[in-house]
Order: sequence, then structure tokens, then C-alpha cells
Amino acid sequence: KKAELHAHTIHSDGVLTPEELVAEADRVALAVLAVTDHDIVSGVAPARAAAQGLDLEIVAGIEFSTNLGDHEIHMLGLFIDEADDGLLECAHQSRRFRHQRAGEIVGRLNDLGVGVKLAAVEAAAGGGSIGRPHIARVLVEHGAAATLDEAFRRFIGIGRPAFIPKLTVGVEQVIRVVHRAGGVAILAHPA
Repeated sequence: KKAELHAHTIHSDGVLTPEELVAEADRVALAVLAVTDHDIVSGVAPARAAAQGLDLEIVAGIEFSTNLGDHEIHMLGLFIDEADDGLLECAHQSRRFRHQRAGEIVGRLNDLGVGVKLAAVEAAAGGGSIGRPHIARVLVEHGAAATLDEAFRRFIGIGRPAFIPKLTVGVEQVIRVVHRAGGVAILAHPA
């Protein structure tokens, strides 16, 4: 049996709706699919609903960006209670940090003469968790970059003129919150 324990939907920086992600998981005969959007759990319930009647277990998950010393790391919370108040508050705080960062990046882009509006970035995120891929998409739509890769290379990648480091919830707090929500905390990208 096959499992995918790290998948994003359009609720963060994925390209598929939860329903489309479930359909793709079913198409490739996965037995288990974890929905682990960045700092938000709103994709879990629609994925569960879409998986009813399929031979597919949906695992409630989340991915938090955090820092360990001077290194940004991403932590997955798997098998969580996605309704846990502490988890929801931590996710909300992380999304507030993301929104603040997006506003600062847009400000820098405007200082550079690239006329991008925060409202366009919010629209690209569709009410979900805002990330640099949404800003890159807006840069492409406005003709400031030809591709998402170019948007990162020219403007918003690490060390580029509009890059802003991410404020994050501390790693110890993320692990505590995930454990209190009944989950398992693991590194998302161990390499």
C-alpha cells in the first residue's frame, strides 16, 4: 500500500482543491493521504468528504514554518485533531505572520517600482494561507516576471531585493501544540 504524508491544496500553496487532490490520490491508488497545508487545516474536512466511499484514509495534518537557531525548518503535524483550540490559535498566529510578511514584501516591490497590491496577493491566496508563491503568481500576472521561477530569482527569493525573512512561531511551541492536538511532529524536509 502507498501513502502520501505531505500534500498541499489550494488552501495554502498547492494547485489542487482538496477534492481534486483526493481524486488524484484515488487515481494513483494511494491508501493514505495526509492533507498538510501551511498553517491552516481548512482543507482537511473537504478532503475527508471527498474520500467517503473510497478506499482512502485521510490523515489530518498541518505544516508549520519555524526556526531552529538560524535555520528555517518546516514541521509537519500528522494525525492531529484539526479542531483543537491550541492548534487553531497557533495556525492563526502563523498566518498573521505570513500576512504581515506579504505586506512588507509588497511594500518593497512598490519601492522597486513594481506596482503590486496586497489585495491581489490576498486574492491569489483565495482566503487561504499566503505564501511567496502567491506573490510570484501576482508578479507574473502583472507582467513583472515571465515565470514563477523568474519572480523568485529577480524579486522574492532569498537574498533578492524584495525578500523579507519570515517571522515564525518557535519550534518548541509548534511541537507542544501538535502533541497537545494528539499529533506527531516530524521534520517536513529532513535533508
